[in-house]
Amino acid sequence: MWSLFIKINKNLVLAIPVMMAAGFAFGLFSQEAMVKSLKGLIMPLTFLMVYPMMVIKQIVIIVFVLMALGYVTRQALWKKKLRCFWG
Repeated sequence: MWSLFIKINKNLVLAIPVMMAAGFAFGLFSQEAMVKSLKGLIMPLTFLMVYPMMVIKQIVIIVFVLMALGYVTRQALWKKKLRCFWG
């Protein structure tokens, strides 16, 4: 399963338009009642996509402020395995 996710992630230029076209085709060929029932999922799914990015951004800002104030060093974060902030 992870290998599939990695392949998709490496080919986003192709994967995004393909998935958009697949969603459009699904909307065209599925029953209208089913499409209307899926409209209720727009807000929760959008929230699930955006919220994790907002939380990570705030954590990164807090870490950089703590580093600027001298409370935390990059080496200390590296030892704590928080390398995700620097790739």
